Amino acid sequence: MIGRKSVFPAMNKMLRNMNPWIEELAGFKTYAVLLLLVMAIAYKYQVWRLGIYYDDWEGVLLYKLGYTPVQIWNYFLIDRPFSSGLHILLNPILGAAPIGWHVLALLLNWGAIIFLLKTILHFLPTRTLEAGWIGLLLGVYPGMQRQFVVHTSAPHYTSMFLFALSIYLMVRAIDGHRHRNILLILSVLFAAAQMLFIEYFTGLELIRPLIIFLAYKKTGKTNAQALKSSLLMYIPFAVVFGGFLYYKLEFLPMIQLDRKGAKHQIELFDALRQNPVGTSLQYAQLVIQDALHATFYAWTLPIALPEINLQSKSFIASWIVGAIIAAISLMFIAGWQKKTRTEGQDVIQTRVVVLLAIVAFLLGGLPAWIIDRQALQGIWGDRFLFGQIFGAVPLTVLGIIWLTGQDRRKVQNLVFAILLTGAISLQMRTANKYALTWDLERSYFWQLKWRVPSLKENAFILSPYTPFEKNSAYQIAYAINIMYAPVNGREQLPVWWFDGPSGIIDQKLKQYVQRPIRVNFRSLTFKSDMTHALPVIHREGRGCLQVLDPIYEGEPLLNEQERLLFPVTNAGLVTTGERPMPTDVFGPEPPHDWCYYFQRADLAREFKQWDEVIRLWEEAGQKNLQAGYGPEYLPFIEAFAELGDWDSAGQLTLRSNDMTQNMAPLLCRNWERIAQNTADSPEKRTAQELIRSTIVCQP
Repeated sequence: MIGRKSVFPAMNKMLRNMNPWIEELAGFKTYAVLLLLVMAIAYKYQVWRLGIYYDDWEGVLLYKLGYTPVQIWNYFLIDRPFSSGLHILLNPILGAAPIGWHVLALLLNWGAIIFLLKTILHFLPTRTLEAGWIGLLLGVYPGMQRQFVVHTSAPHYTSMFLFALSIYLMVRAIDGHRHRNILLILSVLFAAAQMLFIEYFTGLELIRPLIIFLAYKKTGKTNAQALKSSLLMYIPFAVVFGGFLYYKLEFLPMIQLDRKGAKHQIELFDALRQNPVGTSLQYAQLVIQDALHATFYAWTLPIALPEINLQSKSFIASWIVGAIIAAISLMFIAGWQKKTRTEGQDVIQTRVVVLLAIVAFLLGGLPAWIIDRQALQGIWGDRFLFGQIFGAVPLTVLGIIWLTGQDRRKVQNLVFAILLTGAISLQMRTANKYALTWDLERSYFWQLKWRVPSLKENAFILSPYTPFEKNSAYQIAYAINIMYAPVNGREQLPVWWFDGPSGIIDQKLKQYVQRPIRVNFRSLTFKSDMTHALPVIHREGRGCLQVLDPIYEGEPLLNEQERLLFPVTNAGLVTTGERPMPTDVFGPEPPHDWCYYFQRADLAREFKQWDEVIRLWEEAGQKNLQAGYGPEYLPFIEAFAELGDWDSAGQLTLRSNDMTQNMAPLLCRNWERIAQNTADSPEKRTAQELIRSTIVCQP
């Protein structure tokens, strides 16, 4: 047995041997590669299993259904019309497959951090320890999960990148770069573009005058000279900022097609006029809560009690990988700090850095707070941290350095490495959860496609619940249109998907009643009525997806919301004119498991193609596939009976009854129905007697 005394000296010797090599490699370029690798491992180690979630579906829909640039502009006109430019430009390049968007989001995020760090090191060339950890902790910040919803986050990461690049180019221009004027023009253009794409970094534009002043101070100017130069330098940026405010507050409302539907309207000023004290307290609470969340609570998320599962291999593996990466990062940053501690001279005092970080946090959160939103609200509230983390992460790093003591570098590195370990572990576990969710999504959509090759126009899927996480009803409706709608650019969509209890059911009567169905979402519409409802249910772990039909009424294990769907089943909505499944969106067709054979058999049963049902049964038998839920044998029972094989119908009925509890009422009712529709024969009577006596059907 190897004891501690033999292990630790060996480890220490290995680390000592590695240190000179790491110190030799240490530098900003190597750090940039390290940062990219850390982010890629944390977020994208299962990139081939990551899919489409949340508002990713809108970008895919706009591309796959062939909408024109004008139509895409109108779709986003309700809030951010210029973000349409990214879809217009990138959709033809990256397509609908998720992987290209994952690579883009990773590179934009990484690039933004790189330019932020280059700006920090411009002013603080000896603070490589602080800068290095700020970059790594920003890269895998545990409070945000936007690297998994990459299509809808493209505007966020693009604006983040453009803002950081704009600041860096401006600082380089002030420092006397030989292409000074070109850099300034680009900086102004990027500042304008980042605000137009999405407003999350608009508040941070107000920190630009401080950075300009510090940049001029670095060139050796006096305070008065730096102030004068700063005012002149800021003029084009002030014009751009003022122009954006006019566009957002005055011009955009005038051109919006439906002002009532406009999103993200500023509520702060009206609220202050009506109730200054109450509103001030309310907004102070938003700021304080987000501050505590962004700087402290987010770092505890990796060890949140519901997340701890020592029996999970992926949980343990994520911590091991995180620890290895953090150890390598620690050694690299320690070597980099040792190598650069005498290079250059810092031109900003620590208290000024702290002040800048506080201001950056407050300005970064401003776009969310003025519309009464915060990072703690809603499943997707973490998007409001985009601007805040530019100040929150530096504050966390500076706070740890202050608490541990300025000169205790080993302790600081250890604390930062622990935080990095946890952050990497959490992001890897989150990636696994998203991958599993995509597996569930793909299973749902492929089963639906197997069962419903195409839909009659104006038909809609009616579900009693949202069948998987990280999607809401309208987002699933977009996926359904990608599956079934023709590529014709029509803004009135031909099909839809509803979570019935959330929007269709009569809440007073607790039932579905005949009524017109209308959807107006952004520039898209859907019109129908309850005669076009196609009830579909699917609970993971119970059995396959089911398109409800009267033959299944009374099946066991259904909850009340599922049973309420039977009165609104409608015949004739499923058609067989199959449009190929878009595999660039939904991935290749899964292997044909039992659910494939059930869906195809149920489809054939609906069209009374009994020979096809039996063919599917025999093929499933050759693969040793069988149902896990009794009602899934009904199509095959009916097919055997219709073709006169009453013995097989009876034996399969008994198997179905034994498989799932409380099957008797469903089976007996279906045998009665089948008996009424088939010719009499001795074999039929024998089978009927067997069923009545074994299952105890009432005569």
